[in-house]
Amino acid sequence: MIINGNIQAVAGAYGVANVKSRASVAAQRAYGGQAADEVSISSQSQNFSSVLRKLQKSDDVRMDRVNELRSAIASGKYHVSGDDIAASMLSMRY
Repeated sequence: MIINGNIQAVAGAYGVANVKSRASVAAQRAYGGQAADEVSISSQSQNFSSVLRKLQKSDDVRMDRVNELRSAIASGKYHVSGDDIAASMLSMRY
């Protein structure tokens, strides 16, 4: 999985929008309940934000997979062709 700065920047934007939304509620109360500017975040954006938080809390290392690969390497059963490595490197995007 590749997570670059763009996703985190988007999540940061949602956090800022949420702060503005709370500020608009406070402004509305300050002006006696008159309508004030308001920011609403779509449910899709809120879902994205919650998924991102779960990903950030998850472990980066899957130890079960690491142990499986260690065993395969130690027993000499792990072989990857150079073509597969090159294809994988070329398919990565930064």
